Amino acid sequence: MLQKQDLQAIARLIDERAAKTEDKFIGRLEETEEYFNIRLEEMETRFDAKFQKTE
Repeated sequence: MLQKQDLQAIARLIDERAAKTEDKFIGRLEETEEYFNIRLEEMETRFDAKFQKTE
């Protein structure tokens, strides 16, 4: 049977693993947001350039 100390150690490991997973997930979300912001800026620039040509 597991002792209280063993259960606490397991709980700490789970918490640490969850924190690492959360950090990775947040990092990926931030990278994705940055990528889409860059792409949006590129598209806006191209649109503005095309729109100015037609004026």
